[in-house]
Amino acid sequence: MKKVLSLLLVLGLCFGLAGCGGSSKPDDMTDESYNAAKEVLEIADKYLDDKIDKDEAADSIRSTMDGFEGDGVGDIKVRERAKQITSSLYISESSVQEVRDNLAEVLEN
Repeated sequence: MKKVLSLLLVLGLCFGLAGCGGSSKPDDMTDESYNAAKEVLEIADKYLDDKIDKDEAADSIRSTMDGFEGDGVGDIKVRERAKQITSSLYISESSVQEVRDNLAEVLEN
């Protein structure tokens, strides 16, 4: 009886962990754009947490997006949101937060 219960618990854990495989990129997005978007989100978060200033954030985003050539729908969304975050750095923190959240939603879809 103990063996059967142990086996059921182990199987339950295996199936439970299999469902937690991590995040996956949207179908309409290349690996390059997905990784670039995650990096842009990290830069925006550093700015919002006052770890870097707006000029450093803008330079970092431009550097991340430099040479980015994805042409899928998701790639275009990432490129546009990165440009919007860079522009919003010089407007207000709430603008940065709004566009940052929008980019995060793009990654979740």
